[in-house]
Amino acid sequence: MPDRPDGPGTGPRKGRETAVRCRSHRQDRAPHRRDLGGGAAAGGDLPGAGDGTVRPARGRADRKSRPGDGGRRSGPPGRAQPVTRPVAPDGHPQRQGRIPPRPGGGDRRREDRAVIARRVVAALCTGILWASLLAAPLRAEGFRVSAVEVRGAKRVSPDAVLKAMSTRAGQELDFARVREDVKAIYRLGYFRDVTFDAEEVPGGYRLTVVVSEKPIVGSVAIEGNKDVETTDLRAAVTVKERSLFQEEKVKESVRKLQELCQNKGFVDSAVEAAVSEDSEGALRVTFRVTEGPKLKIEKIVVTGNLFFSPKQIRKQMDTSEKGFFSFITDSGTFKKDVLENDIRKIEVLYQNNGFLESKVFDPEIARGGKGLLLTIRVFEGKQFRIGEIRFAGETGMTEEKLRSSVKLSKGELFNREKLLSDLLALTTLVNDEGYAQALVSPGVEKRKEYPVADVTYRFERGGKFRFGKVEVTGNTKTFDRVVRRNLEVSDGQTYTATGLKESKENLTRSSYFKDVKISTAPSTTPGLMDVKVDVQEGPTGTLSGGLGYSSLDKIFGVVQLTENNLFGRGWKASLNSQFGARRTTFALDFRDPHVLDTDFSLLLSAYKTKVRYNDFEKDSQGGRAGLGYNISRFTNASMSFRSDSTRILGISGTLPTRTVEDEIVKGLQRTRSVAFNVTRNSTDRFIDPSKGSLQAATLEYAGGPMGGDSEFVKYFLNSKAFHPVTASTVFSWNLLWGHVIPMYGGWAGGEVPLFERFFLGGPYSVRGFRSRSLSPKDRNTGELVGGNKELIVNLEYQFPLVSEIGFKGVLFADAGNSWVQGAWPANDEGLWIGYGFGVRWYSPMGPLRFEWGWNLNRPAGEPKRVMEFTIGTAF
Repeated sequence: MPDRPDGPGTGPRKGRETAVRCRSHRQDRAPHRRDLGGGAAAGGDLPGAGDGTVRPARGRADRKSRPGDGGRRSGPPGRAQPVTRPVAPDGHPQRQGRIPPRPGGGDRRREDRAVIARRVVAALCTGILWASLLAAPLRAEGFRVSAVEVRGAKRVSPDAVLKAMSTRAGQELDFARVREDVKAIYRLGYFRDVTFDAEEVPGGYRLTVVVSEKPIVGSVAIEGNKDVETTDLRAAVTVKERSLFQEEKVKESVRKLQELCQNKGFVDSAVEAAVSEDSEGALRVTFRVTEGPKLKIEKIVVTGNLFFSPKQIRKQMDTSEKGFFSFITDSGTFKKDVLENDIRKIEVLYQNNGFLESKVFDPEIARGGKGLLLTIRVFEGKQFRIGEIRFAGETGMTEEKLRSSVKLSKGELFNREKLLSDLLALTTLVNDEGYAQALVSPGVEKRKEYPVADVTYRFERGGKFRFGKVEVTGNTKTFDRVVRRNLEVSDGQTYTATGLKESKENLTRSSYFKDVKISTAPSTTPGLMDVKVDVQEGPTGTLSGGLGYSSLDKIFGVVQLTENNLFGRGWKASLNSQFGARRTTFALDFRDPHVLDTDFSLLLSAYKTKVRYNDFEKDSQGGRAGLGYNISRFTNASMSFRSDSTRILGISGTLPTRTVEDEIVKGLQRTRSVAFNVTRNSTDRFIDPSKGSLQAATLEYAGGPMGGDSEFVKYFLNSKAFHPVTASTVFSWNLLWGHVIPMYGGWAGGEVPLFERFFLGGPYSVRGFRSRSLSPKDRNTGELVGGNKELIVNLEYQFPLVSEIGFKGVLFADAGNSWVQGAWPANDEGLWIGYGFGVRWYSPMGPLRFEWGWNLNRPAGEPKRVMEFTIGTAF
């Protein structure tokens, strides 16, 4: 904690000496007082009081005299005495009036010269005594501290003051230690004045610490605002009620309030702060806001540009001119921080296109006819290309390996973004060899005769390190071993920056923690680098409910209970229930990603579902048990066994189709299957990923030695990827191929049950079509019979709408269909194509999706537009 207190009136004056008053009760001499420095003179540069200026020490002529000391306190000759003046609530010393004459005394100029002579002699004697004391060591030999007391502490416990001191009862009185105690008490941050009083008592000296506390902020008020919301202004104020008054906080609040007003279009706004004292001695801080007129940016002018057009430059900016809907949007609003970031983005645009000498000057803002005129001046300079690329210093690696990590290449335009990327890649490359303190710096040398720049990467490796102690903190719920099994570093391992980066990514992807910080510091043992993993537990359990709508289920309700870190062991458990007029579902799932802290995972699930389609009902119940193995950081292989019992039921008043009637006749159908799956998932998050990819292959075999009534082989190939377009927008695609093959009797034999076939359409396959509306048809009856092959292609572009609450917009285009093998039944329509837009809210109960889809081509009887409201991810 720094020595300097927080604001005016909060500490001892610079250059003055904090008083240590010594009093004697001996009868053979008059009482006297000695002041020793405890501030700057004691070796510490303590801050000033009042206005912060340095004041010279002055004699105590303004203090009342004490009987027996001749009307003046004695002190070392030639040594100034500190002044104690009252301090106003604003931190400034109050002016004191003249000391009135003593009662009964006459004019001092009429005093008897003999009395004056005695006082002079006494002062000289006292000065000689103090001079001898000052010549002695700072430690008062033979003088012990008999007791230490604190006076003046009201809100702060006296014990807290005593704890900050090193002087204790029973020790010898050491003035150097006292001065250090003064600084230590100031560093507590609660006091604006500290004085020590040493009084001689039988058995030693009683040391009294006299403190004056800083004032408390009793209330904070905001006045004068009309259009800017008071809640927004209060959120910007850093002065808090019931906190110590700090002038820096007041100034900071004024600056933030003014920036807030300016960012809302009030360019001429002004904010003033006033401080007053209430009847209880607390301070009232009032911020007076003057908004002024609200102005929009009428025009943005770019000058000095030749290579890029004004339109290309304005495209880089978030600041824009006012438009038709400016009265309900932020377009055209002047925001200082946004404009500053725009200037940096324009600089990056030029430097990423070879303009090494380019400069973007501070924008000029002027009043236009109807708003603000914003002028941006640009100096482009020459456009440079890359010349030679060299590596200097002790790299410890072949040039071929270094060049393979570099994106810049000879002859291309200079690109600042690539240069920074190269520095990071090269630094990581050296770090991963154990050189934790390696430094790679760029050298860009412009040639005189040509616009060519040579780039040199200079290496400073430093010493080689291994990981020392790996400490985990902040895991108040999660077991320590659960955190450590997500780490890619361990004690004694060669230092690797990539391992630290991957460890943070693993912990973030686990969804156990709200925040993850990993830091390193050299160990006390040479050659070791200690690691500190600081996690902040996040909410892992949710109980939620909601309503949804889909073309299949119509209106339905959802109740969901999930826990992603059960008992702090990393277990995942969920209970889901969906109910409505057409669907009732109960599902229970449990997953242990590391069984007994191994790389094996366990999956258990059970379900019961009843769904009513247009011409039949399906009643199913079953479960699945699986065992997986983590092959690598991103790759998992698993095997699972599924048992399902399904019955197809007719609907009263509805004539079943031939296919449905066949299924009804079969009655209860049991499916026993074993599935093998290999998945590689490198996405950054399991829900709402912004980068990475997922590839999965699944093979399911039903019947045979497993038993059951169904015998088929089903396999899926799935690939999806997520590509960040900007810092907040993502383009993603999904490709899914599925195929189910009956084991015996051919497709016409019907060995594949109706409920195992592929029916597409709806929010989880091809949007823009109703659920289960895309399927092969019976050529004779026209009924949907389901396919044994399916192909689904999804494209999405996701962008933020309200980032603070996870509200996003989405544009999509889907295509897909299902087919059958053989001549009957058949479907020759090709791919059905749908497109549309939607909004998505990533709520605690999962992604809520509102989507409106249209179709380019559609089967007979299919509507042109379909709206869906459902829960879950698209793919």
